[in-house]
Amino acid sequence: MTTNFPIKFLTKNKWLNDLALALFAVGIIGVGLFYLSMSPSDNSSPELQAFWFIEGVPLWVKEVAFYSLIVLILAFIIFILNSKGRRGEVTFDLNNTTITLAKKVIIIENNEIEEITVASKPAFFPRGETEMFIIFFRIKKFKVIRLKLLYSILIDELMETLKIIESNNVKVGLTWGDPYWAD
Repeated sequence: MTTNFPIKFLTKNKWLNDLALALFAVGIIGVGLFYLSMSPSDNSSPELQAFWFIEGVPLWVKEVAFYSLIVLILAFIIFILNSKGRRGEVTFDLNNTTITLAKKVIIIENNEIEEITVASKPAFFPRGETEMFIIFFRIKKFKVIRLKLLYSILIDELMETLKIIESNNVKVGLTWGDPYWAD
């Protein structure tokens, strides 16, 4: 018995994610410094605020604000490019699990899988979905593979398929949020 599910293979480089968060923090601090330097003119008219910006704010604060905005944009671009996903299909069989992507095929034997966790997260996208489901495979080699189930309507069929795999000494669970967020 084999069953196929359309998925999106989620990849994240931990070091790029940490770099993006550090750049984001630096950018927020720079923009916050600029906001504090403009705070004396908060209740003034727009003309007086422009005058305060020209005469009251030091040049180095303006430069810090400019470079902070560039750093924030760079952090956002790194974060978006780091969280890319590739469409594919996962096939569950009695002996192995196959993840088929456009240029790559990953075959995992079921005895190598320690745990399969299906995580439910609320979807903040205006696509009509209320939840999205992410499938986490924890392999005995201390590796975690993340897959997003493309159609949340298939979750019942997925859980029935995972019950069959669970009989092969694979721990299957359902949780909310990311159980391996530290990886």
